[in-house]
Amino acid sequence: MERISIDLYTTQHLDATNAFGDALEIYPDGIVLNLSYWDCECATQYIHPLSEESCPHCEALQEDMPSSREREVIAWRETGCPTGKKLVRL
Repeated sequence: MERISIDLYTTQHLDATNAFGDALEIYPDGIVLNLSYWDCECATQYIHPLSEESCPHCEALQEDMPSSREREVIAWRETGCPTGKKLVRL
C-alpha cells in the first residue's frame, strides 16, 4: 500500500494519485476516496469503475452515489472482484 503523509490539521482535502494513476481525495479525518470508482447500494460487489453509469443489480446511478474508499478499491483489486470472490463492505 502506498503511504501518503498529510497534515491532519488541514481543514480542506488534498488531491493525490495512487500507484495506478487514480485520482484520490484525502481528508483530514483520514478518509481517502478514489475518484475513479463509485459505490452502489449492493451489500457485495458494490464497487464500480466510472465507465459504468449504473449498477445492473440495485439500479443505482453513478451520479447519485459516492466515490469509493481507496482501501476498499485496493481490496477489490486484490480479490479480483467482480469476477470471483465476494467483497464485503469494510
